[in-house]
Amino acid sequence: MKYVILIPADAARPLRWHEATRSPSLCRLQRIVGGYIEAIPHWDDHIGTPCVAYCNEEGKLEGLPLNQRATAWWWQHLGQRVDDVLVGNVVLCCGFENEDADDD
Repeated sequence: MKYVILIPADAARPLRWHEATRSPSLCRLQRIVGGYIEAIPHWDDHIGTPCVAYCNEEGKLEGLPLNQRATAWWWQHLGQRVDDVLVGNVVLCCGFENEDADDD
């Protein structure tokens, strides 16, 4: 199964999950995170499904808010708490291994 999960930085907003037939385009990913994207290191699966997690590359420099849910999930995936946090919206693209991005 292929799916995309949006983890908003605003904890009052719910997670958004949907199945997808194609991976989101670069343009779409940039809209979701609000700028240039950066793959989050060492977050390469979600519940056993290969994935890539993205955040805003300049989120900390721009003062984006802490994303507590995404940070907790990342630390859980790492198996330890690290001296780093995630800010802004985070998006997980799961099950799209070796697939070119959709054009948007």
